[in-house]
Amino acid sequence: MIDSSDYIDSWIKSPDKNFYSIDYEYWKRGKDRARRSFNPDFFIKIDLDNYILKLESEGKIAHLENLKKLQDEGIETIIKVVEIKSDEEQDEATPKKEEYAKAHFEQVNSKLNTLNLADIESQYRAGAKQYYTFDLLTPHHFPGWIADLKKGGIG
Repeated sequence: MIDSSDYIDSWIKSPDKNFYSIDYEYWKRGKDRARRSFNPDFFIKIDLDNYILKLESEGKIAHLENLKKLQDEGIETIIKVVEIKSDEEQDEATPKKEEYAKAHFEQVNSKLNTLNLADIESQYRAGAKQYYTFDLLTPHHFPGWIADLKKGGIG
């Protein structure tokens, strides 16, 4: 992320517990329902206006239409939420973490999209102009993910 800092505004490495928990469930060994929660590893903040300007200045236009559509919808900030696993990850719960997290952030985006900003206290309005994505990555995926970030791909 440090090598890509021109494309992001800030990021945090979240703690393993008591930060932002996402619930999921899966069938443990195919027979016992297990309900768990996890805290994604990173939250990456991208100012949409600055991001678009950076990409335009570099002539990277492949994804600009999608980004400008978000901008037209009033989005000011993209929050990329990332969970990191090892390349050898074999945990049967991992695919469910990804499935439930993507569904969770789709719901968050839907809720934010339907809010009337006039109903929100002024100090919280900027937080309602966010768009969330979720990525589950292994080190094998890092180069492609960074390349996508540098081209305007948001997932």
